[in-house]
Amino acid sequence: MVTIHFGIKRPLPLLFSIFISTIFLSNCARLPKPSIKNKTILVVKDEFVNTSSYPPQIRIKFNIKSAGLDGNFYVMPSNGHAIISSLEPGNYNINGYTRHAIGQVTPKKNRTYPLRLKFELKKNQITVLNRKIVAKQKPYNSRGGWSFNMNTKNVTDSEKQEVINLLRKDKNFSLWRIYEEKKYVQKPKPVPV
Repeated sequence: MVTIHFGIKRPLPLLFSIFISTIFLSNCARLPKPSIKNKTILVVKDEFVNTSSYPPQIRIKFNIKSAGLDGNFYVMPSNGHAIISSLEPGNYNINGYTRHAIGQVTPKKNRTYPLRLKFELKKNQITVLNRKIVAKQKPYNSRGGWSFNMNTKNVTDSEKQEVINLLRKDKNFSLWRIYEEKKYVQKPKPVPV
């Protein structure tokens, strides 16, 4: 597990981070209608505990590959789930992720954490990623700093069902289908008689 510590020195980065948090949280709240722009949905579950007095100060950038194309998507921890609707249908590999402080004036080179994960997106279907973000943000010192710990864990079947049940409450849910992973089962070898 990795820990990041930051101290707030100027109010401008804090205001900027509140603004960005509002944009990300409002964009992640609803399912869009299927369209030319929104062909697929990827849902990333997260568990976020925040005991600091600040909104989330870190966003996670996932580095992905699909058919030779490199790309990325961002997730802002919210103790719920993020909805990513900007990816095309296809097979994807998440090679790793980086963590980015919001409102940081001079960004440093971020460490890439490896994450070998494959998933498939199909047209007009919702895919729930089988890994979740588990994060904690807490006060760091008396001057207004904070620290951020984060890890990824497997999503259980019950957690996946919980996410789907929350998505069912959205008015656009009926316009989508849930992607079902193919479970490959080996057939037993015939026993000679």
